[in-house]
This record gives sequence, C-alpha cells and structure tokens, in this order.
Amino acid sequence: MRAHLFDPFVSAKHGGHGLGLALGLAIVLGAPGCGSDPGGQAAATLTDEQVENIVRRSYQYVAMYNVNNKFAMKQGGWNTVEADTQLKDHTMRDIARPNNDTLYISALLDLRKDPVILEMPAFDSDYVSLMVTGYDHHVNIPMATRLGDFGKPEKILFYTERTEGYDGEPVEGVDRVFEASGDFISAVLRIMPHANDEERFKRIVEQMEQVRIETLSEFRGEPAKPIDDIEFPAVGQRDADIFGDNLLEVMQFVFNHTTFHADNGLDQALLAAYEPLGVVPGEGDGLLFGPESRGLPPDVIEAAYGRIRLPMRAGSRSLNLSNTVAIVAYEALRQNGFDGMK
Repeated sequence: MRAHLFDPFVSAKHGGHGLGLALGLAIVLGAPGCGSDPGGQAAATLTDEQVENIVRRSYQYVAMYNVNNKFAMKQGGWNTVEADTQLKDHTMRDIARPNNDTLYISALLDLRKDPVILEMPAFDSDYVSLMVTGYDHHVNIPMATRLGDFGKPEKILFYTERTEGYDGEPVEGVDRVFEASGDFISAVLRIMPHANDEERFKRIVEQMEQVRIETLSEFRGEPAKPIDDIEFPAVGQRDADIFGDNLLEVMQFVFNHTTFHADNGLDQALLAAYEPLGVVPGEGDGLLFGPESRGLPPDVIEAAYGRIRLPMRAGSRSLNLSNTVAIVAYEALRQNGFDGMK
C-alpha cells in the first residue's frame, strides 16, 4: 500500500517506487509501501510467464498514462484545451505517427471533482471525430461526421462513476452526457483541414478556435472547484522508463482512477496479474502520523509516496496530534464518499 505521512516538521515532497523487470528470469518485485509487509517492503516471486503477462497487459496503460500526462504538462495542466492549427510533418515528436492531413484540438480533463463540458461549433469539414481516452485500453468515438454529427453547435458533458456530486443526470443546456472510463481523460477532436481550399481552411481554423471547456460548476455560474490536490507519479521520457523506474506506483494510480468492468475479460486479466503484487483498484493508501515531539523516522519518511501538511492559523504554535488525525481521517473519508460508513 502507499503511505501518506503527516509530519509537522516537513513540507510536501513527491516520492517514488522502484521496479526492476527482467524477462526470462524468475524475479522478485519489490516496492516500498506496497502490500502488507510490516516492514514496508513487499515481495512477490514471479515466474517468467507472469512477468511477461504483466508487461504485455501493462503496456497500453503505461503508454496512455505517459502521453496524456505529457500533453497536460505541455498545455498548462488539466482542464485545459488547445487548438493546434498547424499542419504536421515528420518533425513532430509528441505522437508516434502524426497525420499531415489532420488538425487536432486537445482537451485534457480532470473529472474527479466536477464534470467538464466541451462546447463545439458546427464544422465546415468533411471529416471530424471526437476521440476520448483515459489511461486504459478503451478508445471511444462518441461523435463523428460519419454518424451525422458536427453539423450544428453542441455541448457534451464528461464524467465518471467517481465524479463527486454527479450521477449522470441530464443538464439543461447540455446536449449529450458521456460517462468516461477514467478520471483523467483526453478528448481530442480530429479535423480534416481542406488545406487546398484556402477560404475553407480559414473558416475551419476559426471554428477550431471557438472550442471551449468549462466545469459544470462554472456552467451554473459557480466558481470552479480546485483540482490541485493531487500528485502524479513521474512520467517517463519513454514508456520503457516507467517499466524500469516506477511501474507499480503508476499502475496503482491508474487503478485508482479507472473503471474496471466485471464482464470485461481484458480488465479482469489485468487485475488478476497485479493482485499478487498488492496493486488493487481503490486500495493502496495509508496514513502514518509521527509523534508530536519528533515526527517520523527519516527512513519511514523517505519510503513514503508523499507527505501531507495541514495549514494552521498564523501565530499558532502547533496542532494537537489527536485533532490532526481526526481532521485528516475525516477528509480522507469525505474524498472517498464515506465508503463503508453509510
């Protein structure tokens, strides 16, 4: 399990888990804080076949985690949208095989706290599609010109089964509601630019620049809910870097923010592959509290996934540990919908 620490003597810090993979060998996978070993070090002896199974089933999740988070970082974070109106060539490195006859609008959405609404104009193009992907193996195309879409302005709302305070009910003024499989998704519009027709190309670019996003709270005239309360495991320069550096940490994060279906064989096979390693959806979080007098030992702090600091009023000298535990435990329960207490 991952350990989150409250230590009044330290500020926030991001930690990571290490993982070595060697195909063709029976190996031991260890990650600080994963599993139930009381010493904080979990070990599972895996066969060659188990290791290969994990690598094969993990690749698409690692790849999507890497690409979605890299795009979010590139365009300023989550709940952002960017219209790229430049035709692509071989020098583009953000995606493996860019199309030089396609323009892209990328919306990177964090759906944990609030649904997000994507507003689109009508497009004067023969081909437009909306591609929605989380960190999993599902690629959804909820809208496309071949389905008769994009002939008029529309708004589509995205949410997941974990989105706080929303269960999929219709919203007045919103045309479509789409349940995504992940809390962090890319919603990408792919648009044929008709670049050989200068006037049409200009109209399409102007239409692309009209695409907007807003949270449901903002749509209702309320302030947007903060989404800066989460730390992401480190991305890799290459997908292989995650396999070598922090696979268990990334996959635990993916599991916690992805919908897995009981009747989907691929979903269940992935969950079964990781179960011996203690990586399970919705699990893997623990809270450790240090004594008021000295905090936690340095080795425990270093092994933890992250640290939590509680703000105090200016001039306050300290916060009683029992009160701290009560505040942090309540907030953890609140963020998880008070599961098990209803």
